[in-house]
Amino acid sequence: MIYIAVALGIEARPLIKKFKLKKDSTINRVQVFKNEKITLIVTGVGILKSAIALTYILSKVKIDSDDIFINMGVCGAKNKEYKVGDIVLCNKIINSESKRAYYPDMIFDHRFKEGSLESFNRVINSDSVVTGDLVDMEGAGLVEASSYFFETYQVNIIKIVSDYLDGDVDPESVENLIEKALVEIEIWLERRSEFHLEKELEFSDEERREVDSLIVKGRFSVTMVNELESLLLYYKLKGENLIKLIKNYDKIEIKDKKVTKKILEDIKNCVIGVKNER
Repeated sequence: MIYIAVALGIEARPLIKKFKLKKDSTINRVQVFKNEKITLIVTGVGILKSAIALTYILSKVKIDSDDIFINMGVCGAKNKEYKVGDIVLCNKIINSESKRAYYPDMIFDHRFKEGSLESFNRVINSDSVVTGDLVDMEGAGLVEASSYFFETYQVNIIKIVSDYLDGDVDPESVENLIEKALVEIEIWLERRSEFHLEKELEFSDEERREVDSLIVKGRFSVTMVNELESLLLYYKLKGENLIKLIKNYDKIEIKDKKVTKKILEDIKNCVIGVKNER
């Protein structure tokens, strides 16, 4: 099953039309629309409200390893590096309230731009202090809520740029932007639905030895190992030389966890810095 969450009804309409979704009349507290492959959830606006709505729905179903979660919707862009109508797959999601950051696994190839998303509980304008490349009001809440039900490789945050934080966007423009973006998103979605992590990508024997050597040397925790391997698989998927990356740390003396965390953060910045702008 593909679970898609949007904040607003105007974001849902193009999806309902495109995929011929029908309203689930058995659910009253949250609007849900379905077909045999897709469940669309309209969560409402706000970090907390969206997280509660998603949790309410997902707690009623059984999630398996082939299911996918997508948060889709419009967003504001901090600068004109991103054009109105650009489809952006978010590689970092920041909660503006808690300052916590989330990093979805970016291991499936795509043709979208990438960027960081910051979620706020209030309307932001161009004079506001913004850390992320993009701004919305629900992404961080949905990532956190989805983490209780999905593995990180199953979670995808896709935003369509609608403005530059310079005023309201009319509903018709929102629908038009999403309707147009769905042409490309549907192609990606069909390919993404066929992707199975354990079958598609793995380290070569030489890469595995280098990765394991770094893990042992740095005494990585289980959580850190999972994050490291996801980052390196993504790096490999982009066609980069992960052995060369790992060897940058051969001569570093690792005396404590602070150094290990610094290495992981450095690798994360390096990997996410390889932006996809095809």
